[in-house]
Amino acid sequence: EEKGFMSEGKPLASLVDAAFAQEDGLATAGQRVANNLPFFEADDFLHVSELIDASLQNARAIPETGQSVCVSAGTGLRLLRATAENSLAMLDSAAGRRTLATPRLAAADDPMKKLPIIVLLLAVGAAAWYFRGKFVTAAGPLTLYGNVDIRGVDLGFRVPGRLLEVLKDEGDAVAGGDLLARLDAQPYEQELARAEAQLAAAAAEQRLKQAGNRNEDIEQGRAALEETRVVAKNAERAHQRHLGLVGRGGTSQQDLETAEAVLDEAKQRVKVNEAKVKLLEAGFRHEEILAADAAVAQAQAARDSAALHLEDTQLKAPSAGVVLTRSLEPGAIMQAGASVLSLSLEQPVWVRAYVHEAELGKVPPGTGVLLTTDGRADRPFHGKVGFVSPRAEFTPKSVETPELRTTLVYRLRIIVSDSDGSLRQGMPVTVSLDPTPH
Repeated sequence: EEKGFMSEGKPLASLVDAAFAQEDGLATAGQRVANNLPFFEADDFLHVSELIDASLQNARAIPETGQSVCVSAGTGLRLLRATAENSLAMLDSAAGRRTLATPRLAAADDPMKKLPIIVLLLAVGAAAWYFRGKFVTAAGPLTLYGNVDIRGVDLGFRVPGRLLEVLKDEGDAVAGGDLLARLDAQPYEQELARAEAQLAAAAAEQRLKQAGNRNEDIEQGRAALEETRVVAKNAERAHQRHLGLVGRGGTSQQDLETAEAVLDEAKQRVKVNEAKVKLLEAGFRHEEILAADAAVAQAQAARDSAALHLEDTQLKAPSAGVVLTRSLEPGAIMQAGASVLSLSLEQPVWVRAYVHEAELGKVPPGTGVLLTTDGRADRPFHGKVGFVSPRAEFTPKSVETPELRTTLVYRLRIIVSDSDGSLRQGMPVTVSLDPTPH
């Protein structure tokens, strides 16, 4: 304010803001500041020249996408330098100075005269650093950060009982199908024997119904039928005799009626025995056979259930892994589902990583990646992107990333293909694209 470093009624700080607001902002700011250059000292222009050279070198170092910004800044600084040289020429004519390298004027010791140059240097330097970091990051190799995710499982029995023995301890490596622990199997062995006996009885009844009646039973029924037929014939003859005698007074009416009753009874016995013979010859009804089949199926299911309960008294590893915790000891009475051992599975080994939306297209599913840890940075693991979340989320605080903690990102699941057991749950890893062609 003392030297009048104002442009269109605005202080120099507003010009710095304008430099970030538009592409040619630095050139415009340089032009406006150049209008006030008569107030600068000779050595101040030398500092500006050095800044110009450094800015042009940065422009060559920045990727092509960011050169336009630095060229605009360089244009403004070159204009500033040209104006400075013209102003110095006038100052040299008036004060007898010959070049920019002349000693500094005594008045240059005033710190207020250095303030505009310092502000300008800081503004241009901040702009160059901002754009350089932005474009170098966009054009550089993709680096992501995540954590190892290993699946674990709590193992227990599906049936209650008394824990007989635990064969593995914490830290033991196991393979899929290895026996880990056993329950007292005696109650379940007895249950299986009872179910097998019931199945045998039901199967015998089924065979009986399917085979029908024995021939001996049928012959016995037929003999009983012939017997009743003989009795019926004898009753018929007695009835006929009584009919002949009753008219001549040789028998009473009561005896005739008794003979008729005996005859009727004999005839009915014949009908009963005929029906029994037909029933024996026909065998069992279809519904009875179906009921026998259902009883066998029910007994078979009970037997299979008992066999499964007996098998469940043995606890086996579902896949290869390492025992993490041992919760119970032999002799414990436990309920079904109680955890006995905790197992960390060797496969699959995943890595959870997070990628910014602008870089999402670089890591589609199937992309090969390299994963490095702090312990073996020179020997990376290999993996592939198996899943990209369709939903954006905030980066978890546990992920060691330098930039994206509070921005929306997308979660990746990377499947490690060559894990050697050294990756541990939650271990931080660095993910980069695999340059090997696939």
